[in-house]
Amino acid sequence: MSEAQPVVYLIVCGAPRAKHTPHLVELLQTAGWDVCVVATPAALSFIEVEELAARTGYPVRSTYKHPDEPDVLPPADALVACPATFNTVNKWALGIADTLALGLLTEGIGKGVKLVAAPSLNNAQERHPAFAHSVEVLRGAGVTVLYGPGIYEPTAPGTGGRAYDWHLILDALGRPPVQATDNADRLAEYERLVREFHAGTVETIKRLTREIGYSAPRFSSMVGEYGAVEASRRVLAHTRTSEGFQTLTRHNRLADSIEAAVLNPKYELLFSSEEREAARRQLEAHGFDVETYLRRFEA
Repeated sequence: MSEAQPVVYLIVCGAPRAKHTPHLVELLQTAGWDVCVVATPAALSFIEVEELAARTGYPVRSTYKHPDEPDVLPPADALVACPATFNTVNKWALGIADTLALGLLTEGIGKGVKLVAAPSLNNAQERHPAFAHSVEVLRGAGVTVLYGPGIYEPTAPGTGGRAYDWHLILDALGRPPVQATDNADRLAEYERLVREFHAGTVETIKRLTREIGYSAPRFSSMVGEYGAVEASRRVLAHTRTSEGFQTLTRHNRLADSIEAAVLNPKYELLFSSEEREAARRQLEAHGFDVETYLRRFEA
């Protein structure tokens, strides 16, 4: 967090996409935004509040403060509602402010700050006449609503929806009002590394399945749900040694562990120093020679 950076409030509503909030926070920060997370009460069951507070440097707000209490968040230059549920989109359009999140969104229209809505709903809700009207009202008030053919198209109830294109939000926000000259290049490099790390992780799982019959079922499920980078962070956040790590230890394959991948110098941009240190400690505690492993990456 930095006083020189423009501030975006990320308004998180109660939908499955909210589980990916850490990824969006990372993308926004890399793009040059100082991020504050505000959650609806329903969103709290989808997010890790302490984790997000640690990542942003601000507490996650979900309720109105007392008038005598100081405001712990800096003023916003932009607000992004993601995921914006059917409920929130319709209430926002009607001017209902019965939660802190909706209060900020409704005020945002009057303040003239940049506003972006990334809806999350199913196509049965989409067909309700209130939704189309709400989208029209919000767009008329200056809100960029990321919805429509080729942008975001809801799927049938119970199908889980499609993978979300986070670039839609970054593109809609545009460059921050104040931005370091290298932020755009840094963001492009970050996104390239995310894709490369994910592809490498998937390939490693396939190779381990062929060679030692271990498919890492729990971790593979996390990779499918969160992506390899976020899945790795979640693994590193737990101090207990996973069953998968124990399996790789027995097969003398710790060089193929996610902990070893995190320590690869080329992926330093993706992980914090704390996460990399946690990976090192785990490997060294099980007799893995980290220094010898790292020497293979030296030019």
